[in-house]
Amino acid sequence: MMPLLLRNSQDPWEKLEWGYDLAKFDCVSRLDVVKNAGHSPQDEDPEQSNRIILDFLKEHAAIA
Repeated sequence: MMPLLLRNSQDPWEKLEWGYDLAKFDCVSRLDVVKNAGHSPQDEDPEQSNRIILDFLKEHAAIA
């Protein structure tokens, strides 16, 4: 399974643009952005974060 890159639109320490740069690497299968979340999306918006992760896992489970 290729990695999911999860970035946050309002992160004060890590620029969103860095995520787009990292997503260009072949080892990254998908980039998703948690909208309106800062540095800790799992705390700030767990529903959105979990939905993204679960969708990714379901997508790759279907392939396996």
